[in-house]
Order: sequence, then structure tokens, then C-alpha cells
Amino acid sequence: MMTGTSWKRLATGGLAFTLAALGGCTTGGKSEVSGDPSYTVALDTADPTRLRVALDLPAGDGRLLVSRATAMQLESQVVDLRCDGAEVPSEPGGWRLPDGCRHATWTVMLDTPERGTVVPSDQRSILMPGGGVLLSGPTALPQLDRPGRVRLPGRAEARLLTALDAPPSFYVIGQAPRRPFERDGVRLAYVADDLDRVAAIVDPERHLDAIAYFRSILGDAAVRSADELTVVWFGAARERREASGAAGHDVLLANYVIPEDRPTPFERALPLVLVLHEQFHQMQAGPGAHPHWVSESLANYFALKAARTHLSRIEGVDEVWSFFIDTNAPVSMGLLEIQRRIDEAQDHSGYRDFYSVGAAFWAALDQALSDATGGRRTLDDVLPVIAASDFAPGKGLPQAVLEALSEIPADDLMRLVRRYLHGEEA
Repeated sequence: MMTGTSWKRLATGGLAFTLAALGGCTTGGKSEVSGDPSYTVALDTADPTRLRVALDLPAGDGRLLVSRATAMQLESQVVDLRCDGAEVPSEPGGWRLPDGCRHATWTVMLDTPERGTVVPSDQRSILMPGGGVLLSGPTALPQLDRPGRVRLPGRAEARLLTALDAPPSFYVIGQAPRRPFERDGVRLAYVADDLDRVAAIVDPERHLDAIAYFRSILGDAAVRSADELTVVWFGAARERREASGAAGHDVLLANYVIPEDRPTPFERALPLVLVLHEQFHQMQAGPGAHPHWVSESLANYFALKAARTHLSRIEGVDEVWSFFIDTNAPVSMGLLEIQRRIDEAQDHSGYRDFYSVGAAFWAALDQALSDATGGRRTLDDVLPVIAASDFAPGKGLPQAVLEALSEIPADDLMRLVRRYLHGEEA
């Protein structure tokens, strides 16, 4: 399973697109851990830019309340953390709770950004237009090494706070502009700084088509909790040169280019692919261990394939496909070597190739399998095997995956493996 956090950029045409690759796999449903930490979040009636948080802790001494923000290279929004009324100083990684501490409190300072300036990959807690609040677990809810339960204003049931090794939790509180959609048991909601602007570029029916496609090809590897998905959209001014996204447990954050900047077809289509990329991460929960080169390349390839299949009427989708996938482009470094440098030297300079070279690898395999079977089988049929397989460090495709691809002529299959995984051009 993915571990750790990576922040990588794909620069194109004056914009930089940032994808948040978040560690762990989604954990659906209620936690079964006894004595879960219990959070209560309250609005500050005197100051709408503040939230008050109280945390009731199970018994234990000398524990570290971990700041997920620090580990993810984000800025914490927690101030004045106290335990049983006494101030607790911060230390690298979080706050060391005194022995016997059972009740912690703190304040969350909300951002109040101007329209067009929100960067979702920063994962900030935000006071949204109209008075709603986006609450970000990583920057606002430090935690122990276990899941927790969060009680929110206006919600009868407590919500899950995911464990530190799982995708983070985001919550929408209050009267943020919201539109719900539902089909075949999947509930999709859009929350936005301007829902009319989002409606001008996103067709929720086609979005639901893409989600249904993911569910069909993932099969048992699809996360059941992903049947309820929320996308929080923020407009991005082109002058900020960045659109971004972040995938949480059941909430996804994304940007769109504001209409005043007259977005190009490419700029209109790319945020939709970004959303599908992140939702593939949310929905894929196969038991296999996947290094970044596998998880990121798969998410981007199937996001692009879903967009091409279900969003093809949106001008710019083919341009986005071509930007990422060019099976004729030279491969300067194999995916396994890029992964080795990340693992051994924390060298992330080649990470963006997972989105392009990696996606091209799966596209080439998909085409080769389709050609070999006369269109009878595609990579869609192999995806459950990939999701269930352990990819060993420094190794290529697991034996089960090779067997699932065995209808591709052996020479052709090995040529693609050597080219993309090992950087060996024919």
C-alpha cells in the first residue's frame, strides 16, 4: 500500500497542476478500535474565523498528539493547545501530552481567502463564501496513532477521522453551497465557492458515468465507503499559475480555472481528469502493496481512460490525453529506477514521470492486450489482478499480472517491460 506523502507538479502552458498523492488506503465505515479518541468541533459564535475543538482521550501517558500537517510539509492551523487546561508546547511532529491527560482543547484559525486564490493541495481549513467551513483533518485535527470520531456542528452522527497511514479526512460544516446527485446507490455532491461556475464546466451525469466505470472495473477492489463522494471545488485564477487537488477519505478537493480568465479547452478538461485521478485513489482498495510508480500511474491512466470514454464530448479531453500519454516518446529513465531513487535517496525529481511515462506504460499494455485478443480483453479485465498483487521493491510486474497478460506475445510484453520499467529502448 502507498505510504508517505508526495507533492509533484506537472507544468504546462503557464499552469502548474499539483496532485496530492496521499499514503495508505481508505478505511470505510466506523472504526472498531475500543476507546477511540472523540473530537467535538464547535463554531466560535463571536468570531466566525475560529473553530473550537475538544478532544476526549482514552487512558494513556506521555503520548504524542501527531500533527499530520508537519509530516505532509503543510502548515498547521492549531493554536493554543491545552490539556486539562494547561498549555502544551509544540515539539517537532506534534504535541507531547502530559501523563494522565484525558481532555485536550485548541483553536483552529480558519483561512478567509479571496476568490481565485485557494490551493487545495495546501489542505487548509477555510471559511467559505456563504458561511460554510471546510475543515481539514491534516491541518486542524492532530491525532493519536489510531482512528478517531469527530462530532460536527449540526450533525447527529460522529464522522470518522482516518488513521495516520490512511488518506486524510476533510469535512464540510454549515451552509456551504451544495448540490447532491445520486444514481445506483452512489451519492455524489458538489460543494463550491460558486456552484453555477462549476455547473458550466462539469456535467455530474458524465461524472457519475465515470464513477460507475471505476466501480465496474475494480470489482471487489472498490471501496464501499466511496459510494458517498463529495467534491469541493475552488476557482483558481490563471495568474496564480496553479490548479491542484487532494484526495481524502470521502471528500476530494479540486480547482477549476475561473471563467473570467477564459479557460482554454485544455484548462477546462484537466480539472476533471484530476478529479477522476483522485477518485480512483479513493475507490481503489485492493489488498496488494503498490509503490508510487504503480499507484500513481494506474490512477492517471484510468482517469484519462474514463475521461476519454465518458467525457469525450468535452472539448480538450483528447488534448489532456495527449499531454500525458505519448507511447512514441523516448523513455529517459525507467519507472523502477525513479522509484529506487525516491526510496533510497528521497529524490523526487522524476516523480512526475509516473503520471506520463507510467500512464503510457499501462496504455501500451492495454492496446497490446486488445490487439492480441481482437478486442475481447483489455486492461480493464486485468485491473482486479493488479489491485490484488504485491509489487516487490525493485521488481517489475508480479507473476500473477504477467499471467493475466499472457495473451500478449511474450516478445512484445517483455519489450514494453524493458522499455518502461527499465528504460531500455529497443
